[in-house]
Amino acid sequence: MANYLDLTTKSQDDHGLAGSNPRLPKLSGQITPTRLINTIANHVLHDYHSGKTVFVEASGGTDYSVVLPAPRYGLNFVVINTLSPTGSGDVVITNAGGNHNMIVQGPPTTFTEGAVQIVTFTFAGALVALNKINITQTADPVFGSSTAIMDEKEFTTTSDATLQAIATAIALLPNVATAVVTVVGGNQTGSDDRVITVTGQFPGANMNLTTPVVTLGSGQVAVGVAITQQAVQSGKGGDMSFKAASSVTIEAASVGGEWLDFRSTDTKWYCRVSHMNGTNVTVGV
Repeated sequence: MANYLDLTTKSQDDHGLAGSNPRLPKLSGQITPTRLINTIANHVLHDYHSGKTVFVEASGGTDYSVVLPAPRYGLNFVVINTLSPTGSGDVVITNAGGNHNMIVQGPPTTFTEGAVQIVTFTFAGALVALNKINITQTADPVFGSSTAIMDEKEFTTTSDATLQAIATAIALLPNVATAVVTVVGGNQTGSDDRVITVTGQFPGANMNLTTPVVTLGSGQVAVGVAITQQAVQSGKGGDMSFKAASSVTIEAASVGGEWLDFRSTDTKWYCRVSHMNGTNVTVGV
């Protein structure tokens, strides 16, 4: 038997061309049963409402109450907060089975902003003629355990110019975004530059650079290494918030769009919340 959306609305074959035969539109997909809650009242959901998506539009200064049925295998509801509440009223969701029989799972509560690694190489003095400088990257930070060795740089013209050549070579290594010399005196023609700042390319990935090695020449200056910013992987963290509760509340301070998925066993309601940070969705024990 055909299903029809609206028996009062006609459509036509052949996209409405003249002479085509009018017919009723046929439903070819599924429509989820829904319920809209936008009035201040005690809204009671029953077993036969199971499977519905409940849209909540809170307004005003009085709390709404939504009461789920007592737990029973297979019962399920989705509650969606469609709008940021326009008043101070909350939406308090309980169930007819009594207190302490809801288990609420919230998402991670914190977000860590990713950061790239930043390393500084500080030369204790000027480089001298015939010095050779090398740096090894002990492992590719992103793609595996291969070893990359910077093209060895030999002293050229001045210490400052050599430092710049070293920085240029470091910048070619994997996971290195930039290698910049701190220029002293406004030029790179002398012997007063000492510091190279190396910035990684990928958040969370260490560059794995060894201390520069200075060889040959009449003297070899020491090189200090300092990590001025640790590599941090971006992502969410914090407690997943599995909490036993008597109620779940969509707070008046919520921004709208919060999604609560309720599933029942024979003794408990399990609720998964899309966003819960203490100001938009909270649990009551």
